[in-house]
Amino acid sequence: MAEHDNNKKFFSIVICALNEEKSIGKLLQDILDQKPASNFILENIVVVSDGSTDKTEEIVVSFIARNDKIVLLKNEKRQGKFFALDRAFNYLQSEFVIMFDADVRLNERAIDFLLSPLSDHCYDLIGGNPVPYEPASLFNVAEQASYFSWRILREIKRRFNRSIYCAHGRILCLSKQIYKNSDIKDILHSGDDQLFYIKSAGNFLYVEKAVVFYKMPATIRDYLNQNVRFRRSSSLHKFESTEDYYKLNGKPAIFIKIFLAHPYQGLAWLFLFSIGYLEYLFIKNKEVTIKNSWQEARSTK
Repeated sequence: MAEHDNNKKFFSIVICALNEEKSIGKLLQDILDQKPASNFILENIVVVSDGSTDKTEEIVVSFIARNDKIVLLKNEKRQGKFFALDRAFNYLQSEFVIMFDADVRLNERAIDFLLSPLSDHCYDLIGGNPVPYEPASLFNVAEQASYFSWRILREIKRRFNRSIYCAHGRILCLSKQIYKNSDIKDILHSGDDQLFYIKSAGNFLYVEKAVVFYKMPATIRDYLNQNVRFRRSSSLHKFESTEDYYKLNGKPAIFIKIFLAHPYQGLAWLFLFSIGYLEYLFIKNKEVTIKNSWQEARSTK
């Protein structure tokens, strides 16, 4: 780790990866090409490979040969994102940690925009803005439904920019207070972003300009896997129920507004939402394991 300069704030980046050979190199290059805010110094980029069986680790090692700030932590077998995050957080001592999903691409100033507010105020959590690539096909039901969901989410964020909807694990910045003191091992599945939002106790900021781009699921199976995973993450946490955090006045009006503007996408969403809900009801009482709680969405790579 780098020696600390009292005049600078140090941050690190954490990426949890499971078979991300198609995307990890692009993300690492995006990070290395970024220029963070002037009073911040990048200390480490920690990639935790959670039992990857493809070329993910080989690609990371090739980047380490060029930049000694990159660190690879390897789980010999798949243990889940919560375990990967716990390993990374125990390794790091930076004042702030930025989390990226392994399959995102960065806007050219994403890190700068995310860190800049910390120059004047020590927020415990800052949420960035994940933006999907537009649907490749009008006839791809999964992509159309996903884009409809994003349209609703975008409107919610604009109206309720301090809500839990603005904290997404694709891009989050955590203070040391949060990442060192969150009971991350209480997470049996997805939902780390929800935990961090709750732990921030309102000391949270959403930065719309801090954009990362991601691919939407291109298959119905991948869409349903994501849908069911989100439902389980909202209902099975040990730490606290998040149901009340998602209740906002005005959500029905937002849905109607977006549906009337984009009825085809809305119908695609209703169709898959109904299937996903039935699937969730069928499995919600089953034991949660690493294998059944986090299915790889291969079409988003």
